[in-house]
Amino acid sequence: MSISVDKAMAQAKAHIKKGEIVQARFVYESVLSRFPGNQRARDALAKLNSGTGMGTTPVGDLRKEDFDRAYNLFLAGRLQEARAHAVALLQQHPRVALLHSFLGGIHARMNEHEVALGHYRRSLELDPTNADAHSNLSASLLTLNRPDDARASVEEAIRLKPDRPNAQVNLGNILVRQGLHEEAVAAYRQALRLSPGNADALVNMGGALHELKKYDEAIAALLKAREGGAASASLHYNLGRAYKKANRWHDAEVELSQAVRLSPGDVDAWLELGKVAFRRGNMLAALEAGTRAVDLAPERAVGHALLGMCHRNLGNMAEEEACIVRALELDPEDPTALYEFAERTRFTADDPMFTRVAEAYEKTEDLREKSSFAFALAKASQDTGDFDAAFGWYQKGNALRAEVAVSRKAEDLRAFANLRKTFERREHFTRLEAVADGPRPIFVLGMPRSGTTLVEQILASHSQVFGADELTALPEICAPVFEASSQPPDRFFAQANLAEIRARYLGEVRKLCFAERVFVDKMPFNFAYVGVILAAFPEARIVHTVRDKVAVCWSIYTRNFGNDMWFAQDFDDLAEYYGQYRRMMAFWHEKFPGAIYDLNYEKLTENQEDETRRLLDHCGLAFEAACLNFQDTERAVRTASVRQVRQKMYTGSSNAWRNYEKHIGPLLRALDPL
Repeated sequence: MSISVDKAMAQAKAHIKKGEIVQARFVYESVLSRFPGNQRARDALAKLNSGTGMGTTPVGDLRKEDFDRAYNLFLAGRLQEARAHAVALLQQHPRVALLHSFLGGIHARMNEHEVALGHYRRSLELDPTNADAHSNLSASLLTLNRPDDARASVEEAIRLKPDRPNAQVNLGNILVRQGLHEEAVAAYRQALRLSPGNADALVNMGGALHELKKYDEAIAALLKAREGGAASASLHYNLGRAYKKANRWHDAEVELSQAVRLSPGDVDAWLELGKVAFRRGNMLAALEAGTRAVDLAPERAVGHALLGMCHRNLGNMAEEEACIVRALELDPEDPTALYEFAERTRFTADDPMFTRVAEAYEKTEDLREKSSFAFALAKASQDTGDFDAAFGWYQKGNALRAEVAVSRKAEDLRAFANLRKTFERREHFTRLEAVADGPRPIFVLGMPRSGTTLVEQILASHSQVFGADELTALPEICAPVFEASSQPPDRFFAQANLAEIRARYLGEVRKLCFAERVFVDKMPFNFAYVGVILAAFPEARIVHTVRDKVAVCWSIYTRNFGNDMWFAQDFDDLAEYYGQYRRMMAFWHEKFPGAIYDLNYEKLTENQEDETRRLLDHCGLAFEAACLNFQDTERAVRTASVRQVRQKMYTGSSNAWRNYEKHIGPLLRALDPL
């Protein structure tokens, strides 16, 4: 059995790139045994043998053609046959170290790492100077979760042959497992110095940089690996995770979808895909990913917790409860499940779950988990009327969240300034001609926690309206433009540029597959892009939700939003961001008078029918009684207000902050002039 010359030469180059010189030599010799006149193989072998200073591994009287047969089977993926040939050869040549090392490689490829260890160790007994065997031994030890032993083996490999890039990659992988990410990056960089463009080093370095929160560097390393032709599941997985942390949600979903396509048995990839789809509002895709994760690993609580969140947002409250209960059965300290349980439960002072959450908070060292537990304890304390304790937990939760959050303050402030600069001169403003090329959008925007979810739920209860939830498409399109530098107005307002924005946005919307003639995009942060909306979507209606400023900021402070809202954890940052929002909305009102409908949240809760009729009229919709019974509408909702919109309209929520008035003086003073 043989493989083509081109494939064999490519395989030899791959071995050389990894520092596996002995394997490369055997490949070249195998080619020459079949094609003695092949000049490429002759030149490559001569180059390999000249000046390497490595010598050759003793092979006794083992014939190359016999080993070739086993090795070619290995290259072709016929592992069982390769093993049978290698075992037969080993019976004839029991003291050939290379055969033991080769058999170790076969068993490692077959995921039989305990067996592989025995062969690698026997190979090293026969030839202790075989750096490749030390390196391969370390890789199997790491797979068996023995990082300390693995590190000792790979360091011996590097001592013997410091110019082997694959050993440096193995060292980096081990250091990652040990939590030493800075040192791991240094090892990967050394591998790249030895082998520029080494795909394994770039991909794994991207993962380590991700753990160091150096997301832009991680993305750059991973994209370089892709440019070099890498296309592994781990590449897509690491790139998807980095895009997720950089708030590039669309790109993250694309990469993670590729990861699960290439490795459909990867539970972590399915979980990450589910979380990203959840964040993008694609509840059915998130539900599918969570289901796949649970099918693959039913013992992991995190999959059940993800399914619980999906069912919650889809309005399937019984299914949500079942998933959360199951998650807590599997892992009583799962942070997501405990937080979700706290959100759906009314605590009493003697509730045993209160103690369980407190114990989980003390036990964990993971800052994200600790933050989630703190928010759960704040809510539990609030339920029991202990507002002083609740405020203390909110402070702790936000302080912990701030430690792991990636601040985008500079980018946001730059974007606000650039947007105002771009739209400052009214004479530059142009817009596309209104066209009936699909459903008409209604953009509901404002500060988070200002009532955008409630307004969308009211509109989505109309027979002609589809609630698309928080679409990330417009920020994903616009943010890179305005966060970096402002475009000259004449370039931004070019018809081709506006048409591209419109086409990209509507392309994402069409993926939602709905039949209604109107849809609602209720991304609060679209308040920054009102001018873009008016230019690219002249048929759109804009609804701006307005709520008491203290109520909004306090509600943000007390919600566990995750890590992508830099202003949520600190009173001064909250006030600064709120001020920027107010200035942006005042700017848009000044530039485009009458184009934005302000809907006051408090007035809506106090005078539901009149305010609902005014809202529908502005949106060009006839009144329907179903809009008054929005809590009965079955649809996916994924924001922090998901539970509220399943209830009838109620008043008084804007005064919840008064229970904490003595604690929030700094916030009140900062907001007072705004």
